[in-house]
Amino acid sequence: MSINQIGGKYFSAIAASSNNPLSIIKNYIKLLGLKLSQEDPAQEDLAIIREEIDRVTKIIRQVSEAAEAYANPLEELNVNDMIQDLYRIFLESLFAQHQIAVQTQLDPSLPNIVADRDKLKQVLINLMKNAAEAMQEGGLLLISTRGKIIRDGNEYIEISLVDNGPGIPVHIMADMFKPVSSTKGKGHAGLGLSIVKNLVDELKGRIFCQSNEISGTAFQILLPVMATGVLMDR
Repeated sequence: MSINQIGGKYFSAIAASSNNPLSIIKNYIKLLGLKLSQEDPAQEDLAIIREEIDRVTKIIRQVSEAAEAYANPLEELNVNDMIQDLYRIFLESLFAQHQIAVQTQLDPSLPNIVADRDKLKQVLINLMKNAAEAMQEGGLLLISTRGKIIRDGNEYIEISLVDNGPGIPVHIMADMFKPVSSTKGKGHAGLGLSIVKNLVDELKGRIFCQSNEISGTAFQILLPVMATGVLMDR
């Protein structure tokens, strides 16, 4: 781990820890304001304090975002290799346990992408687990990749995971990426999909889902292809 990465993780942790006491201070200032009459001159002082707390919170958020960039640097990734590694890891512990057959159709000419390894890995893990939970009685999961996809003038790669489980009910589909939505009982965990959506957004990608209660569910992820090769020092 580089010095930049260590420093990034350190400052990111400090920034995260600072939010709680600031929130507590802000809440107590609000309570204090409620105890005073609106005409009390101290209300102006409290307003100034609230503004300064908001300003400090904004600065901390900016520092946290910058630190996160150093703590989780981008790197050149072979997506096919990552999928194969995860398949081997989960073959016995997840897929075989649920009697799920897995097929892969990985594009041999798929270009490498520059992305955050941990975030992409978490996306794939969540979707694999989601598919396994959807097929409690066994089934088939097809994982495929495809390159040279152009959208809005930008090049993307596509990762798709298609299962033949019971599918997601229509009334859940519209809000499926929201944390409050839960598809438990049909095998698709709402919170897990919310995390997936957030991670894909952070990867500057897009995620789509098609599902019906007869043929199963298909997730399609588009990730941008950036300039590969020597990465710039950040």
